Amino acid sequence: MRGRSSRPPKKRSGGSQGRGKNDRSKDRSSHEEFSDRVIVGTHAVNEALKVRPRSIIKVFLRNDWDASEDLVDVHDFCQSKGITIETRKPGFFEAYTSVHQGVLALSNETPQVNLSRLAEQDTALVVFLDGLTDPHNLGAIMRTAWLLNVDAIVVPSHRSVAVTPTAVKVACGGAEHVPVLEVSSLQQEMDDLKQSGFWFYGLSHRAEKVISDFEFTGRVGLVIGSEDKGMRTPVERACDELVRLPQAAADASYNASVATAMALYEVRKQLT
Repeated sequence: MRGRSSRPPKKRSGGSQGRGKNDRSKDRSSHEEFSDRVIVGTHAVNEALKVRPRSIIKVFLRNDWDASEDLVDVHDFCQSKGITIETRKPGFFEAYTSVHQGVLALSNETPQVNLSRLAEQDTALVVFLDGLTDPHNLGAIMRTAWLLNVDAIVVPSHRSVAVTPTAVKVACGGAEHVPVLEVSSLQQEMDDLKQSGFWFYGLSHRAEKVISDFEFTGRVGLVIGSEDKGMRTPVERACDELVRLPQAAADASYNASVATAMALYEVRKQLT
């Protein structure tokens, strides 16, 4: 996909004037249910168009897309690839996430992972999230995981945030690269991966040693607890080691996504 154009945003006026043959203009503000994966935001949509353009079923742009250089670029790229474009009022996008930048795409593909195949790799890095509830945290973690080459993120299928449009928007393209796997039992998945040589480190403020005290090699699992309660007891017990991050105030705590980023950087630095 080409980069941002250096030309100023195009100004086009009058109904459907200036729209390509793939454009279908409709004014709907109600929430529409889609069976395909919903991708929201310019960075997220651009990365999806770059990585898996054939998977994009349709792209929705806000009615005044031709006043935005970013949306003009999305429009022109989709038109060049024959991807269907439809326009909507702002209310359509707001039904999915409050910060949408006027663009939403539908994809029939999702990044996939087979955890058992990771055992065949000399090194592997997976992140287990135990009960996170904030999609902004999940999205930020997905973005970091992409940039630090994490193989997969694993979340429980119940009482945990899912990959929502908000999480995809915050991930800024990370959702196209890092598979997020929902499982019924984190402990069972951890036990299975342990049999394949994974070693699990749980992030906990109660740990005696800081993360830099450990030597990370081979196949590593990093476990992060929920925003307010940390790891559940069964999950914490399933960890091989507990580690903590250095901090000046013992009675304070890092944001979950910040803590994950700091820990992942230390692990990836050693694994590389």
